[in-house]
Amino acid sequence: MKKNFTTKIKTFVLAFLMLGYALNFKAQAPAQCTDVVLQAFGWDSYQLSKWTNLNAMASEIGANFDMVWLPPSGNDLNPSNSMGYLPVYYFNQNSSFGSQAELISLISSLKNNGARAMADVVINHRNGATNWTDFPSETYKGLTYSWGPETICNGDEVKDAAGQATPTGANDTGENYAAARDIDHTNSNVQNTIKAYLDFLKNEIGYDGWRYDLVKGFSGNFIEMYNNSANAHLSVGEFWDGNYDYVKGWIDATNKTSTAFDFPQKYQINKAFNNGLNLTELVWAGQPAGLAHHATTKRYAMPFIDNHDTGRSDAGHDHSRFTGNVLAAHAFILSGPGIPCVWINHWNNTIYKAKINELIAARKKVGLHSESPVTVNHSASDIYVATATGLSGSLIVKIGTAAYSAPDDYQLQTSGPDYAVWTKGGQEIVEPTPAGPIKVQFKNTDNWSQVKIYAWTDSGAILGDWPGIPATTEADNWVSYLFDESVTKVNVVFNSGSNEAQTGDITNITSSGCYVFNGHKAVPLITDCPQLSTYAPVASVTKAVPTIFPNPATKTITISFAQGATVDIININGSIVLSKSIMEGSTSVDLSNLQPGLYFVVIEDENGNTSVEKLLKK
Repeated sequence: MKKNFTTKIKTFVLAFLMLGYALNFKAQAPAQCTDVVLQAFGWDSYQLSKWTNLNAMASEIGANFDMVWLPPSGNDLNPSNSMGYLPVYYFNQNSSFGSQAELISLISSLKNNGARAMADVVINHRNGATNWTDFPSETYKGLTYSWGPETICNGDEVKDAAGQATPTGANDTGENYAAARDIDHTNSNVQNTIKAYLDFLKNEIGYDGWRYDLVKGFSGNFIEMYNNSANAHLSVGEFWDGNYDYVKGWIDATNKTSTAFDFPQKYQINKAFNNGLNLTELVWAGQPAGLAHHATTKRYAMPFIDNHDTGRSDAGHDHSRFTGNVLAAHAFILSGPGIPCVWINHWNNTIYKAKINELIAARKKVGLHSESPVTVNHSASDIYVATATGLSGSLIVKIGTAAYSAPDDYQLQTSGPDYAVWTKGGQEIVEPTPAGPIKVQFKNTDNWSQVKIYAWTDSGAILGDWPGIPATTEADNWVSYLFDESVTKVNVVFNSGSNEAQTGDITNITSSGCYVFNGHKAVPLITDCPQLSTYAPVASVTKAVPTIFPNPATKTITISFAQGATVDIININGSIVLSKSIMEGSTSVDLSNLQPGLYFVVIEDENGNTSVEKLLKK
């Protein structure tokens, strides 16, 4: 038995080497990465994205996502709520989203549920504590880091400000930023501080990845320096530009040590959906548009539809907002190469959540990854059809109003208005456990004298005949209703108790959510929940694929899996160098006796299913 298993392992190794794994591994822009990222905040989402509220969602998040991008978590000394993009402190992580202790607890919960955390790292600029330039001194691991005017680029606006220190740093290596002081990254003190800051975020707070803010503001070669020092799992830069060549140029400047948000693709998605359907915009040179269209850049692409900046609807900030078919757009980014990033404002919407989860599950079933090959089968204004190949199967995505029939050997995995996804091969999808009991909350912004809730399932009305029953009154014009645990899918209408005012139908609700009325539109807008932490915890969901972190690793790795398994670590020659049995949950594996190099972790579960993950020992 062991001899046959060893032969199988060597076969896996040979296959991996033939695919170029051993020659194509670079930390923080991992090859053939199967991760799906959740951006866990929107602009001003102080309630939804509180560390305690996200912690209550950790099980559900971990069931669907591999990495969670959190908002800036440092103390910026703002007396009111602040998004944190004007940083003051690096080594103090108390923010508008919660305390440092709550942040550490959240990240630990995410890891226990199979998801890593990504820090929003703002190092293009910095604010002073009481004026423009008085950066606070901070101590970490016995070293004190103090900055003076020599750490500010000499062209910064502060040079013309009365009563402020004169900046004496070098020329700025990127674009100017006026709202705070432009940091001189050529300064060795700055470099050492940021390296220590990333070490602190990784080893004291628990982050495993970086989202670098405003990377147009300084040269990409500094990202390479910081990433080589930090050695995290994943790095992505916000190079906000729709020009493919410019974004590619930044990736090259980092020496390909980072991925980048696929803004070129994002703007093509806007063109394809926002002003009527023109799906030819989704295709460049016979491939999905954007960074994803070229073999040399798709590995470094992070596709997305909207984020906290582009998704804003307030006047003056809505010029990049996606306004088309949200689920069809998700079908596009989740059925192609790159490392897709889903925005919580979309995912937490009860209209979209279940379908987005199904799209993610289809992607993971066939093992789609950042370098998956894609064939665009049909491209016209009213239809986009593409076949993508993963590590364990393939899928077909169809978007648009035109008719399409998939080949007989493909099975329909999920579908919705103007999109469908079929799969062939791959692993069986584990259906999510219902997240109950369901609690719906509604803000009575029109000051109805009473609010009633009418609810129904496929079996009929469950809260009596129209107009239903009174909702429970809460603070600040909020009302709520908590359904019995037996209700796992429900439709509701909030109304004024008469035929004068009501919302539209809110259908297919499968998890708790909050709504605010928006002037008799068909569906109320989803908003931040005032008491999300009071919801019942979400049941754990078995993930199909084990997770290994950190990777690359120096001394130990943690393997998280939903069941017991046998682990064999093998070298590139096919020899087993370490064997271990792991239990359900998280298990630590000591690598201290292994030489630096590339290894393969072969995990065989209790049912004989085998998965292979690459591991870099440093």
